[in-house]
Amino acid sequence: DFEEIQHNPKSPPRDVSFMLRCCHPSDITKHVSKPCDHAFTYKDADWGFNEFVAMEQLRPLLTFENEQPYLTFEVIVKDNTPTDSPYSPTTAHDSRAVTGFVGLKNQGATCYLSSLLQTLFHLSYFRRGVYQMPATDNKSTLPRLTHSKNAKNEVKPIPLALQRLFYWMQHSKEPVKTEELTQSFGWKEIDSFTQHDIQELNRVLCDNLEKKMKTTAAENTIPYLFVGKVRCYLRCIGVPYESTRDEDFYDIQLCVSGCPDIYAAFEKELEVEILSGENKYNAGPKYGMQDANKGITYLKFPPVLNIHLKRFEYDVEKGTMRKIIDEFKFYEEVNLAPYLPAEQRSPVEDDNIWVLHSVLVHCGGVSGGHYYAYIRPGDAKTWFKFDDDKVTKATKDQAIQENLGGKDPDKFWLNARNTPCAYMLVYIQKSHWNRIIFPIRDEDVPPALKQACVEEEQELEMARREKEEEKFYFSFRIATVEDFVRYDESELHTDLLNFDRILYKKYKKDLPWQDFKLMLAEQFDVPVHRQRLWKWTRRYNKTYRPDTLVQGNKQPSTKLNSVIATVTHHRSSDRMDLFLETACPKVPAHIPWEFPPFSDQSIFLFFKYYDPKQAQLYFKGHTVVTKTTRPSAILAFLNNFIGRKEDAPLKLFEEIRPNMVEPIELHKTMHELELQSGDIIIFQQPVHDGHNHMYPHAPDIFKYLFKRITVKFAPKSRPNEIKGQLDLTRDSTLQAVCQKLSEGLLKGTPATHIRLSAPRDSHHQASKQLKHFLAGNSKDKDNIDDIIFYEELQMSLTEYKSKKPLTIHLYDNKVKELPGSPIELLLDKAHLVKHVLQQLRPKFPQGADIQLFEVEYHEVGRRYDRNDPIEKIELGPAAYLRAEEIPRPQIPNASEIKNVEVLQFDSKTSSQRGLDLHSQPFHICVTNFDSIGQIKKGITAKLGIRPVDWKLCVVFGNGPQYHMLNDDNLSILLQIKTIETSHYAQGGWRLAVDRRDPKKASQAAGILQIYN
Repeated sequence: DFEEIQHNPKSPPRDVSFMLRCCHPSDITKHVSKPCDHAFTYKDADWGFNEFVAMEQLRPLLTFENEQPYLTFEVIVKDNTPTDSPYSPTTAHDSRAVTGFVGLKNQGATCYLSSLLQTLFHLSYFRRGVYQMPATDNKSTLPRLTHSKNAKNEVKPIPLALQRLFYWMQHSKEPVKTEELTQSFGWKEIDSFTQHDIQELNRVLCDNLEKKMKTTAAENTIPYLFVGKVRCYLRCIGVPYESTRDEDFYDIQLCVSGCPDIYAAFEKELEVEILSGENKYNAGPKYGMQDANKGITYLKFPPVLNIHLKRFEYDVEKGTMRKIIDEFKFYEEVNLAPYLPAEQRSPVEDDNIWVLHSVLVHCGGVSGGHYYAYIRPGDAKTWFKFDDDKVTKATKDQAIQENLGGKDPDKFWLNARNTPCAYMLVYIQKSHWNRIIFPIRDEDVPPALKQACVEEEQELEMARREKEEEKFYFSFRIATVEDFVRYDESELHTDLLNFDRILYKKYKKDLPWQDFKLMLAEQFDVPVHRQRLWKWTRRYNKTYRPDTLVQGNKQPSTKLNSVIATVTHHRSSDRMDLFLETACPKVPAHIPWEFPPFSDQSIFLFFKYYDPKQAQLYFKGHTVVTKTTRPSAILAFLNNFIGRKEDAPLKLFEEIRPNMVEPIELHKTMHELELQSGDIIIFQQPVHDGHNHMYPHAPDIFKYLFKRITVKFAPKSRPNEIKGQLDLTRDSTLQAVCQKLSEGLLKGTPATHIRLSAPRDSHHQASKQLKHFLAGNSKDKDNIDDIIFYEELQMSLTEYKSKKPLTIHLYDNKVKELPGSPIELLLDKAHLVKHVLQQLRPKFPQGADIQLFEVEYHEVGRRYDRNDPIEKIELGPAAYLRAEEIPRPQIPNASEIKNVEVLQFDSKTSSQRGLDLHSQPFHICVTNFDSIGQIKKGITAKLGIRPVDWKLCVVFGNGPQYHMLNDDNLSILLQIKTIETSHYAQGGWRLAVDRRDPKKASQAAGILQIYN
């Protein structure tokens, strides 16, 4: 049915589940798979995966025969379209008409975004809060709309983009696009094809909006709706000592594994952990190490409770993430009073009950899948399924019972729809339901927003009508001789015209030919009998010339479309470029005029004159000749153009293409010279010996034009500030470029004191040609950059090359880059590292000892001794120099002091092949007096992170094996020596901080950021 859907606009949509499954060739129980659901329609008939699975997951499935790898791929397709589908054969599903709601367009992999936005939209209190946010971006009125006919593609502030999205979700009859919102996030197009975690997006988006709501009428929206309070406690068992900390939370994460339902998950969340033995709690100097109970107590649940079900977890044995699809029951109403302290429970029953509002579902696996949402807006009686652009009515069982999970994971591949699992639940406090869910009134929408959107709707409707009418019109760009002349006068060019300067004009297709000619007469002030039209053609040699005569007749029945069909050979072409040939202006208008006849033996030629004195080309005219005409016969005609005697000698050339201009032999016929309509002949006066012209002949100027390149120049220190540009040739040397800069843009700076670098080449060699310099290492020498960065040196380039330039990044003792970093130094190559450190000393606290070292791929490379010569400093492509203060011991008089490198890595994404390093490495001072706990405390303060967010490890050699350092009371050096001995470790050791990369979101989702 795919062919029918793809080519027949009237074909009904097909609701399909499909899966790509990759199996071990001899054991189908070993497999990886990726499912998807999609409604295939005429407008959306092409759908699939932009990525499948990570290569690491495929390798265990490979078998080899004769050193060739083999895999088995299966495609499973299930048509879910109901036999009693309500969709008519001629119309697709109209969500607004059927349900009163509209869906959101999927940009590629944004189903998670659509599901969350639908959930937030149907929280009326949240939507009203969004409408209350100031949304003008420092302008008196709202910006125009991105997809309006005349609008500029401006990125809108997030509040405005979200307001506009919500407005269209209220009023649009068709699914709404989300590109405007994602652009306001600062996302690029590729981000739309990266699936993220819906709970992570909820946190990031609400955090962003809460900051933007500060000091506005909506300031309390996020805290009121989503913020609860929890108390973390440590309570000693044998002594009267307790430590507590109250924290806000925006969502609750509940375990699925081992929990049959939501109540069991809450019980597990509140389980008390007993700290004893090696894990005893340090209760301070008064009580020392004590057995203790560790746990949490919920003090307040928010009116809108977001519950994230932890269906993804790290599989330690396999070293990968896995999805838990165990059955997990949740209910339409839950009583949360048992999970609050007695004094926090309300006597009002509805205050203790939370009612299910939304179920956000994930269907698929770790490497990908699909999100959709079940929501019951308004009266809370009817459920609806929001699946990207499609909204349908649903039952309570479809929303709850069918999303509990619990299917056999080994049969998961058989039907992706059999394994939908609730991933996020949204509950609303029963007593607050009517305060949170209510009809949004017209006055809740900002008037400026409403006005702008209404105007946009009108513009879009007008644009739709215009597009509908386009099929009844031709769009022509019509050039005249005056355009050719203006084109040559504006700048030195090849060919005849740049059509970008000429606008399209519409003409009705069924317009009578003679009426069309009358319109041209009025438009160009040229009588009908003095007009002749030629169609432009794109040739194989990439030139664009008018070479086909467009001929109509005076019969009233002759229509414009029938005439155009004769020159397009009945191929569909609604847009076309034409040349309007006009009669000789020297002939008075009242005298009858007949154009020279044109037949299959005729050639329509154009002429340019080249003046070697001015090194300039001038368009002079055109004419029709026969194929038997010899060029010598038109010399008098050409001499008339330049006011010379008719028998004056001329040299003729053919402009075949910009890089090919060939001399014309005057004694041959046009046919023998292979000239054809649209060709350009260039004529010039002969150049005698003794004339010193830079480009004496027409081919010379064309060689220059072909090699010409306009290069922009910017200071290397400010690469975005373009200071000027020069017209150069590709074979210019850098020495010549410097000379031109010295004479113009950098006047006053000697050419010998200018150093150039390009985006792909930083090696300034005076003899290097510009084309090689701008292309860098690219094999395609035509693919070159058009910008050069310059430095004005205080010395000649020759002297500069005797120096050693160093770029050094400066970091403080909190692993933060210092203001003004990096700094540039230029020292004699004979200098030592100690001379570098002397120049850096003022940047650091007085008395600080400084160390210089390389950093590459998130770990420390070579450390430089004070007496190392700087000439030996050679950095790899990913390495850079870093200087920082040498850490000092916390405890004086230690007998053993080590300056230890500390890595940062994520154990969950590391493998046997290596540690997944991230962030900046740093150094700490470790002595024989330091305990593991003291070192942890120092690192926590240094990085500004919470103790619960990381673990301390030791790494031997280059890894990938690491060992946890858990016992806070042990001497760190003794513990490392014990591990080193027991594991026969070699290669030295480093400490490592095991924590998630702060730039990354959850492992299942990838990177997620809102930048604006």
